[in-house]
Amino acid sequence: MNWTAVSHATGTILVGAGIVVSGETLSRVLFGVAVVCFLVGIVIARRAGGMNPDTGLPR
Repeated sequence: MNWTAVSHATGTILVGAGIVVSGETLSRVLFGVAVVCFLVGIVIARRAGGMNPDTGLPR
């Protein structure tokens, strides 16, 4: 499983939910969590040099 793709897809879904939700506070929380998901995806991608591309686990 590609954890970078999962993280970025989750972030995208959260951004979409933040746009649809009517509450301002909830929207901000969803956007914040989405940013964290995108950053986690970037960190995973940068560390992927030592990852097994088939399993997504460290070699």
